[in-house]
Amino acid sequence: MLHRIEAQDLTGADLVGAHLRGADLRQTTLTRTNLEKADLEEADFSLAALFKASLVQANLRGANLMGTALMLSDLSGADLSGANLHHANLYQADLSHACLAGADLTGADLAEALVEDIELTDASFDDQTVWPDEFDPIARGAAKKQNAE
Repeated sequence: MLHRIEAQDLTGADLVGAHLRGADLRQTTLTRTNLEKADLEEADFSLAALFKASLVQANLRGANLMGTALMLSDLSGADLSGANLHHANLYQADLSHACLAGADLTGADLAEALVEDIELTDASFDDQTVWPDEFDPIARGAAKKQNAE
């Protein structure tokens, strides 16, 4: 069941440990919002702005983050298993110790992201996915999608 969050601007909100499972947060501004340890499983953040947000140890399993702006956000220890990060912007995001097993990273921008001990088993990416310099996603278990001809 999706719960639509009517506030379109939650900039700077303190939502530590919030239970927003399945919430509809499409196109919501969550800049500098604190969502540490929040339950955001299967929430829809498509096209949302989470610039400099804190999502430390958040549960984002199966969340839709398609086209979401997560630049400079802290996702360390977050569970993004099966999340849709298609064309998400994770520039300089902290993904240390995050689990992205089975996540869709096609077209995502992870340039300069911190990826220490990141879990990518069965995650998918393509030629448009941007990785940090000298990072090998295949060595971490991710699979490159073949472009349709």
